[in-house]
Amino acid sequence: MSPSELTALYERSYAFITSGTAARKLETGELYSVFELHFYLALLTSHDVEAAAILTTLSDRFGSGSPRVAVLEALNIEATETLAKALEFIDKRPETEIGAWKRRIAILKTTAGSAPATMKTQYVTELVKLVDHVPSDAEAWSELAHAYIDAGLYSQALFALHEVLLLVPLAYNINALVGEIGLKFSSVLQSQGSTALAEDKLVEAVKFFLRSVELCEDYVRGWTGVLVGSTRILQQSKPTADVKLYQLVQEMARKQLQKIVDTKDARAEDLAAAEMVLKNYK
Repeated sequence: MSPSELTALYERSYAFITSGTAARKLETGELYSVFELHFYLALLTSHDVEAAAILTTLSDRFGSGSPRVAVLEALNIEATETLAKALEFIDKRPETEIGAWKRRIAILKTTAGSAPATMKTQYVTELVKLVDHVPSDAEAWSELAHAYIDAGLYSQALFALHEVLLLVPLAYNINALVGEIGLKFSSVLQSQGSTALAEDKLVEAVKFFLRSVELCEDYVRGWTGVLVGSTRILQQSKPTADVKLYQLVQEMARKQLQKIVDTKDARAEDLAAAEMVLKNYK
């Protein structure tokens, strides 16, 4: 969302709350949910005084000890003071409060970018603790996977992504991401001389790319992965996979990508990616 769109949304929210319409038409729970949403909008649009006033209203209603209010308080400290003070505030909350825990992880992620290795390790450690405590949290598993990807730990990243797919098996984008990490892992294994393992990862990657396009027929990211993966399998010096099968898969992916390019049935950036892959994998 652009800054102008965000400002427009804030103005509409402000008008709705101050007109009295919200108080007249909404149930109490719904009303305070609207206040909470407006709190976020106020922070994002630099209306800090207004955000603080809403926070006071919510604190008066639910108590300053409320886990939900505590997360908002941490956000307010982040916006008006420092991340260090926000982290200090969060650290005083009980570990059983998942919202506060996730806020702590978010702060650690923000600071880890330019922080020493110990801070990055702490960020990953907190994510691991969170998924151990709440193994059904697909968002946390996904974030952990991306942390491992950034660190080049592809085996661990694939494990985390498989956990995501156990929770949301129809997520075609996650299936494609598993394929992409499989391609990267295969390159690492190939450079280490593990040719057989590298080919296994390529075969596995293509399976997940095919699953992604099964779920979303015109998914450019999936079809480019199918083409790249099948081509790399066929380029193996002594492939153990079914060569004729992957020749068919390769041709199918090429035709599908060409169709998408010819009909321009995709976003501009996806069309550019498809054209580049078709050019480089003839």
